Amino acid sequence: MKILMALMGLDIGGAETHVKELSEELSRRGHQVIIASAGGAYVPLLEEKGIRHTEIPMNSRDLRCMVRSMGLLRKLIETEKPDLVHAHARIPAFLCGRLQKKMGFPFLTTAHWVFQVTPLLRLMTDWGQGTVAVSEDIRDYLRTEYQVPADQIRVTINGINTSEFAPDRREDRESLGLTGGPVVCHVSRLDESRSLAAEKLLEIWPALLKEYPEAQLLVVGGGDRQALLETKAAAINEAAGRQTVVMTGPRTDIAALVSLGDVFVGASRAVLEAMSEEKPAILAGNEGYLGLYRQEKLEEAMATNFCYRGAPQITAEALLADLKALLAMSGEERKALGVQGRRAVLENYSVEKMTEDYLAAYDRLLHGEKPVSAVISGYYGYDNLGDDAILLAISRQLSNLKRPVRLTVLSRDPKKTAARFGLKTAARFSPLAVYRALRRSDLLISGGGSLLQDRTSARSLRYYAGVIRLAQRMKKPVILLSNGIGPLDSRGSRELVRKCVSECALVTLRDGDSQKLLRDIGVDREDVTVTADPAFSLTAGPGGREILRDLGVPENRPLLGVSVRRVAGVSGDPGAFAALCDRLSRETGAAVVFLVMQEPSDEEYSREIRQRMEEEAWIAAANGDPETMLGIIDCMDVLVSMRLHTIIFAAKQRVPVVGCVYDPKVESFLKLLDMPSCGTPEALDQEAAVAAVKRLLALDYIAGKRLDNTVRIMEDRTKELSDLLEDYLEKNIP
Repeated sequence: MKILMALMGLDIGGAETHVKELSEELSRRGHQVIIASAGGAYVPLLEEKGIRHTEIPMNSRDLRCMVRSMGLLRKLIETEKPDLVHAHARIPAFLCGRLQKKMGFPFLTTAHWVFQVTPLLRLMTDWGQGTVAVSEDIRDYLRTEYQVPADQIRVTINGINTSEFAPDRREDRESLGLTGGPVVCHVSRLDESRSLAAEKLLEIWPALLKEYPEAQLLVVGGGDRQALLETKAAAINEAAGRQTVVMTGPRTDIAALVSLGDVFVGASRAVLEAMSEEKPAILAGNEGYLGLYRQEKLEEAMATNFCYRGAPQITAEALLADLKALLAMSGEERKALGVQGRRAVLENYSVEKMTEDYLAAYDRLLHGEKPVSAVISGYYGYDNLGDDAILLAISRQLSNLKRPVRLTVLSRDPKKTAARFGLKTAARFSPLAVYRALRRSDLLISGGGSLLQDRTSARSLRYYAGVIRLAQRMKKPVILLSNGIGPLDSRGSRELVRKCVSECALVTLRDGDSQKLLRDIGVDREDVTVTADPAFSLTAGPGGREILRDLGVPENRPLLGVSVRRVAGVSGDPGAFAALCDRLSRETGAAVVFLVMQEPSDEEYSREIRQRMEEEAWIAAANGDPETMLGIIDCMDVLVSMRLHTIIFAAKQRVPVVGCVYDPKVESFLKLLDMPSCGTPEALDQEAAVAAVKRLLALDYIAGKRLDNTVRIMEDRTKELSDLLEDYLEKNIP
């Protein structure tokens, strides 16, 4: 392919390095890449690799400059005739979008950041015929702020060249005036929107020197605040009587400079590059602060592409404390943290994976493969975070398949579901709407959760089975996607489910007990696959600790999450739950936090229990966002839960849990996780609950490690599910 990359400039920066690494890897694979930009430090390096650059000043909103740039872009496209144009940043995307409407070339964009949104800037924004986001939260931003359809967005990563950024490099420190003391390294663009971590490092540096007088700070990068920071650095050096702060300005030899540091402070691509060199890192940037990197912070950092959006803001006090703690560690301890970091980069941030993601997006755009139209049926539109997590996870899995899949969700509240997920919807209780959606579709997905069961009610089973049977009569293939089956208490229910499942095109289940139940009721198929609940593919969103802090939850006590629900036919006594929570609070010293998984019912029931308690307790909600609740649960030390998906969320975050069994699916999942139970809502075993919580608080690390082994299997199975779907669509949907 011949690919034209259009971006603002090629000076040092995260998006610019992203384009550089992508272009070099595409070129290595035999594709021809041409870059148009205002130029910068990376141009000579790219030209050395045979990648041509054309200077077009797409870095200014000045109207005359934009008109000139559009003319130059038009000439370039007419001359080179690229197979596709790939724009990065708002101005290049706007200009390319205007030209695409007249010239008709295939046009893709990448969203590297969350832009400011105003009516004028919204008019100047074009996301192309396809969009790639570099993190999940940017994907969500595109859906909510710009209403970009979910099936138009793919998610990729900031690929790191792990061969270039490798450990144990040996570079010359003396050439930069670095002596024998510990070196703290920071790399970033020193513009107002990126320089906060550098400013805080300079703010705390005199205090750090009091304990580590031989330490030096190495700051790499340039920008509109470079001169100001150099003035502050000069004052620090003068007061210290030596060069304790070294500022290099913008450089392209980043790998060599990072190698000079003993520890790294920063965000985005720069911190990933440092981690790739096995540098222990403090996660700090303009968007937020996560502190010292450890394995348990990986998912939260990945959710925002290591930009920490939604995390608490960086403070001088927190940065100084973490930096002192890091420098006080032994060399072996710092080495172990560095090894953790490189492993995370190798597993999640390779340039090869990033390039494969883009090639899949290019292939989809160029070959115009007919999208698959699918209706998805489930418990959607009820403000239930568990089922919303399933829908979010499934929609993301489908959007990242090679073959585009356009979902229509059968929802109780079509408007709210459409706004929340960026998906097409239909009213689930309108027979005409359901029929029309199925008629226009290629297949039905019966999607996630325990849909085929009669414990909730026979009416619920008849609804979900009825949608499946309608699709089957209309000759539409039905995919049973990670379903839990049962309980099935009546003979009629078992026969109805047997008929439905026997005629499904693809059957995947979330647990082995469901597979056994299908065999018991006479479903004789060898192709039934046990996968995992789709929610295991989600990542914790940022800001959980901030939500708890705003609620006034104490930060100096263990946190005990409690998830309760009202269940028809189950006579759980609010007074018994209140007594249990009081005992747990008194005997463990934990702060009790009720977790709202379904609004308003869980909140109302939690308030009823809290009113009967003698000890103080708090109630935390996630504003309808499953990944925010994952972030809240990530702050807990132990959970006590009735709800299955709260247990799944806890397991996902390696938080030990004590289950309250209101349904066989809860008991089954607790056995899978090897986690204890405290009885049923009708017969709470307070002694067992208190003993279990005490034990898990004392052994939280061991319990987390035990969970980790099982959860990794679940996470791998969700990836296998994507492969199954890819294979089925390729072979069966024309």
